Amino acid sequence: DFSHLRNVGFWFWNRGAADKVISPVERFQRDSGVPCALDWYWWHEIPYDSCFPNFWPPREGEGAFRAAIARCAKAGIFLQVYTNGVTWDMDDASWSEGGHQGVVLKNDGCVYANAFNRFNEHRLSWMCGTNTRFQDRLSALYRKLSAAGLPGIYIDMIGCASYTPCFATDHAHRPGGGRYMSEGYRAFIG
Repeated sequence: DFSHLRNVGFWFWNRGAADKVISPVERFQRDSGVPCALDWYWWHEIPYDSCFPNFWPPREGEGAFRAAIARCAKAGIFLQVYTNGVTWDMDDASWSEGGHQGVVLKNDGCVYANAFNRFNEHRLSWMCGTNTRFQDRLSALYRKLSAAGLPGIYIDMIGCASYTPCFATDHAHRPGGGRYMSEGYRAFIG
C-alpha cells in the first residue's frame, strides 16, 4: 500500500554514500515539517551509469545499506533506489552471461546502445521486452532489495524504451515495430 505517498510534499534526488544523501533530507523534513521522499542514485558498488544490471552489492555493504533503509523509515522518509530496467552493459564481464541473446537490434543489424558515462564510455545496450533472461536477473536484484527492507524501487527507462523497435530475427516477436516491448515489460513488472 503506497497511499502514504500522497502526503509526500517534496522529493529529493540525491546520489552517493548513505549519510550524504539522507542527512539533508532528514534536516529539510525536520526544519520544514514537509513530508519527504528520497530517490537514491549511486547507492550501488558499480560505477555510475556502467555495469548494469549488476547493482548489487550496495557500495557501503549490505549492513550499512539496511541501516540506511531503517534510518529513513524511522524518520518517516519514503526511500526508493535507482535501477535501470532496460539496459545491459556490453563492456561489462556479465555481458557474456547472456546479454547478447536478448539485445535490441536496429534495422541495420547493429546493437541499439549508448554510452551514458562519458568517463568510461561503457555501452549500455537496450534489452528487448521479450528477454526473460535479463528480466530474471533484475527480478533477483529486486528480491534482494525487498529483503533488505526497501519500500520502493525506481525502474528507469521501461516507459521510454517501450517504443523502441527491435529487428532481431531470433526473438519471440516479428522484427520491427509492435507492442511486444511494452507488453514484455508490463508482464515483467505485473
